Amino acid sequence: MNKYKSIVLKLKEKGVDVDAALSAAEIEYVEAIYGIKFPLELRRLFSVGLPISRGFYNWRDMSESNIHWIKEVILMPVQELTDEVREGVWCNSWGERPIDTEEALRVFGGRSKEAPCLVPIFMHRYIPFIPNSKKTPVFSIMGSDIIYYGTDLVNYLEHEFGFIRREDLPKWISQYKHIDFWSDLL
Repeated sequence: MNKYKSIVLKLKEKGVDVDAALSAAEIEYVEAIYGIKFPLELRRLFSVGLPISRGFYNWRDMSESNIHWIKEVILMPVQELTDEVREGVWCNSWGERPIDTEEALRVFGGRSKEAPCLVPIFMHRYIPFIPNSKKTPVFSIMGSDIIYYGTDLVNYLEHEFGFIRREDLPKWISQYKHIDFWSDLL
C-alpha cells in the first residue's frame, strides 16, 4: 500500500470525512479556478481521496462562497505579513529595513511576489508549490508566527492527527528543506 492510501485510511480511522479522489481533469480545473498549482504530494493525496472535514478545504465545492473563501485563505499569509510589516515586522534576509513604511512595503511586496505560492491544507497549515519537489515541508502560518509543522505532507498529517508526537519531528531547522522566503521568516 502506498503512503497516500495509508494516510487516507488513518485519517478515516480518526473520523476525517474523505470524499472520492479528484480526477486529473478535476485537479487541472481547480488549479485554473484558483490560479495555483498543487504540489506533487497534494496531487498524489487527492488522487486517493479528498479530505473534506471541518478545517480542510473542499476543492470540489464550486459554490461561489467556497471559491471566494479559499481564494482569501490562499492570499491570507501575505496579507497578514503585509499588515505586520506596516507595524514594523521585518526579516533580516530582506536587507536593511527602509525607514519609510511605504518603501518597506514596496520591498516586502517585491520579495513576497517571488515567494513560492502556498496552498492551504488544513486550517492555517500550508504547503508551498515547488515544481517537481517530492518532499516539501508544511508550514503553520499565522502572520509572522511561522513554524515547520511537518517535513512533508504525510509527516504533517501524521503529526496533525496524532499518529506521531511532536517529539518525533526533527528538532533543528536545518533538518527541513529550506523554502525561499517562507523559511527565512522562521
